[in-house]
Amino acid sequence: MRETQIRVASSAERGRVVSFLRGEGYVHPIDARDRHFIAERGREVVAAVRLSRTEPALVLRGMRVREDCRRRGVGRRLLALAARQIGAEICYCLPYRWLVSFYGEAGFREIAAAEAPAFLAARYARYVTSGQDVTIMRRP
Repeated sequence: MRETQIRVASSAERGRVVSFLRGEGYVHPIDARDRHFIAERGREVVAAVRLSRTEPALVLRGMRVREDCRRRGVGRRLLALAARQIGAEICYCLPYRWLVSFYGEAGFREIAAAEAPAFLAARYARYVTSGQDVTIMRRP
């Protein structure tokens, strides 16, 4: 098996990242200004996550790891790279509840919806209403 490389994707690679995310079932809009982080084996994207700036907040979105690459540290390495890029800036995410400890490893902590920006609290409410078991997290 090839070694997995984790890196920041260039803006010219946006199409590859979007194709991967769509192939993994990610249906939400992807802004052209988002920053993308990818895991690759050769030239094949096997995981991706993005940082989306929705004023006034930075939001980690769309974490996807190809099924055959899960539970091998790829997602942790990808999240660690994103966390380094986030630095000390406040960042939010809306993960599934069973991933709280995973995101906690990168410094995210659960918060109440009332502590989140209004647009994110509204998104959270829509997800919960649709039956998704999610939570809101923030770092630092």
